[in-house]
Amino acid sequence: MTDSEFAPFYREQSSPQSSEHGVAIDTVRHAGQPAAAEMVFRGETGRFILQLTAVAEEDGESTYHIVVNGRALEQRRNPAVAEKRVRVEHRWGPLALEPGDRIRIVFAGATNGKIPERDGTAWARGRWRALSIAPAAAVQ
Repeated sequence: MTDSEFAPFYREQSSPQSSEHGVAIDTVRHAGQPAAAEMVFRGETGRFILQLTAVAEEDGESTYHIVVNGRALEQRRNPAVAEKRVRVEHRWGPLALEPGDRIRIVFAGATNGKIPERDGTAWARGRWRALSIAPAAAVQ
């Protein structure tokens, strides 16, 4: 995908709990279109576990995948949940990283067709809160 194929994302900051802040897609305007956020790895060369703190929602099972230097890793999908905004941890690795590697998080909302909204159904917004990068030896 090219950058122009990604929907813009927005930062959620309305909760009084800063641990609930994160990013999401406006799926009312960009239903079915993924968004992407990218960073440059600044740590030391080594093997790491990437852990994405995502948010499962009752109206759809959002998907996430990590792309490192253009190489896509396996996609992860949130589980179906009945509650609003359930914390979910997705892991990739161990994988080798070195300074300057580009890490892209691609995330997409989804609908499960269960919650009526306007002329269709509600969509989960691909919400996630953090990407942690830990040395593989430190993660059991």
